[in-house]
Order: sequence, then structure tokens, then C-alpha cells
Amino acid sequence: MAEVIAGQCVTVLVGAPTFLRPLLKKAERHELRSLRFAVSGAEKMPVELHDAMMERFGVELLQGYGLPRRRP
Repeated sequence: MAEVIAGQCVTVLVGAPTFLRPLLKKAERHELRSLRFAVSGAEKMPVELHDAMMERFGVELLQGYGLPRRRP
């Protein structure tokens, strides 16, 4: 996945934490340099995953999980 991100200059990455976590083990910082941000959805994002993505890759990981509150 990191090779595709680098090769295609992907700027936005969307995936579940289970899908994003392997990047921490296998990807190098230079492979993800084109990413502007990533969105985590489909399951709750652990704070540790957010912090690790920011620290290791400098990528802001936003949480897109759950439904917005309905206004009265």
C-alpha cells in the first residue's frame, strides 16, 4: 500500500484503523510524504494510532466514525 501511495502521489487516505495500522510497521516516512491527511472510519480510532501516525509520518489522522448529533 505504501508503494502505491508513493507511486500515485495519493493525498488523502481513508480506512479503518485495522487497515491503517500495518502502515506503522511497514511504511517509511518518505513513502507517505504526499499524504495531506488520513481519515479513520468504520471503527473507533485508538488515540495511540493517531499519535503514532503523526509522530512517524507527520500525517494528521482524522476520525470519521459515528453519526453526527442531530440538532433539535
